[in-house]
Amino acid sequence: MTGRTPVKITSSALLVAAVAGLAWYGSEHLADQAPHTPVAAAADAVAPDPTIRQGLLRSRELPVEQYLVSFKDATAERAAVLRNVQACMARYGLTYDPPVRPESYTAISDNTANLERRYGLSDRATAEKWGYAWPSAQGEPPRWDPTSAQMDALYGKNGDGEVLGSIGGVPVPKGGCNAEAREKAGAQDDSAAREIGSDSFTRAMKDPAVQQGFDAWSACMKTKGYAYKNPFEITQGPKADDWATSPETKKIAVAEVDCKQSTGLLDVWFATEAKLQEKGIAAKKTRLDAARQHNRSVVRRSLAALK
Repeated sequence: MTGRTPVKITSSALLVAAVAGLAWYGSEHLADQAPHTPVAAAADAVAPDPTIRQGLLRSRELPVEQYLVSFKDATAERAAVLRNVQACMARYGLTYDPPVRPESYTAISDNTANLERRYGLSDRATAEKWGYAWPSAQGEPPRWDPTSAQMDALYGKNGDGEVLGSIGGVPVPKGGCNAEAREKAGAQDDSAAREIGSDSFTRAMKDPAVQQGFDAWSACMKTKGYAYKNPFEITQGPKADDWATSPETKKIAVAEVDCKQSTGLLDVWFATEAKLQEKGIAAKKTRLDAARQHNRSVVRRSLAALK
């Protein structure tokens, strides 16, 4: 009985809650993907991608987003980690070529603020076509089973959990090639920004102005035959497998967006949360600025490793 199971690459486009974070960043296995270059250079200031952020929030950007790790920068870090893993594995005469490339995933949001779905649906065209499913959602990626030798080198221990000092006479770094690769690449950290975003979201939901907006939106939905207190109630509870894209569900999705537009709910909701975030940013400015500088350094190092 071994202490390991085969690697199963998880999708970077999992469906997520509004502020739970997105799966393309923060994975425990940044190395479990295949590299591919070139990776686009990181910009110091990242504006919302107009090909992603459509509808009622097309031109909006929450204050905290300037401190969050972008999809593009997370991809550069992942690719650099993997490149370092491959260089390490080569010392033991091993290759390491998982079937999924970091940048082969399609961005479903610019960053973990997930403004595209933060307040529920906001784009009528998307609602009409996809209902509550994610556009271009990617299915389960291919299973990949590395060899025992690859796993030994990757994590620095064998299948029984015994730490390996060397492989074929070549010393193994503590934690294996995965740990060495991560240390060389560095890791971006936007935890302070995500803390602000989580707190602002929770507090905004309880704000009187937003609550009044929910009431107006709910009244609008009733005129269309739907009884929901707020947009999140729509997706709560057990659903059939095909619920998200069924014809009836798409009608609800369109109604949700139309009522948001007619009542101005998103204007109030966004403005309320933005003010809360501005206060949070002021209180953590030093930490946020330091983290952003660190993250830019990690991205520069990552891009250099990929040349």
